[in-house]
Amino acid sequence: RVSRFEESVQILSGLLDGETVSFSGRFHHVEGARLLPRPARPIPLLIAGNGPRMLQITAKHADAWNTAWYAMPDEQLHARLAALDAALADVDRDPSSIRRTVGVWVEDPGLIPEQDRDPDAFAGSTGELTRLLATYNELGIDDLIVGLTPMSIQSLERLAAAR
Repeated sequence: RVSRFEESVQILSGLLDGETVSFSGRFHHVEGARLLPRPARPIPLLIAGNGPRMLQITAKHADAWNTAWYAMPDEQLHARLAALDAALADVDRDPSSIRRTVGVWVEDPGLIPEQDRDPDAFAGSTGELTRLLATYNELGIDDLIVGLTPMSIQSLERLAAAR
């Protein structure tokens, strides 16, 4: 599956760059493929994956990389960030040339009863949430994909207040 995915990424990358793509691989074959209408602006390619082969593909082709789901940054996140950096170094790519995105679970402790809380989600105060967001920023994370529980106006307002 990863080999099939890599061929797809090679084709898609060229198409998103506005190129005419000809490709003949083990799984896919295209001749003179074009994305029409041609993209009016760059369309970034984001890959989510953590295995060694997926990180190789990411390092070679992606504009952005995602890993998920976290509350506080932990050893697993640090290991995944280091693995991405190593994959980028393997292809001699500048680490600043790829956006890092992280999925973060955030529960509103005022709306979720204690017994129903997810132990893997962040459930701190608004002030603690502000510090959490700053911590991800300090790690060099460009974008957070925030999963809110519950999905409500109040939870969104709490997130907005924490920025």
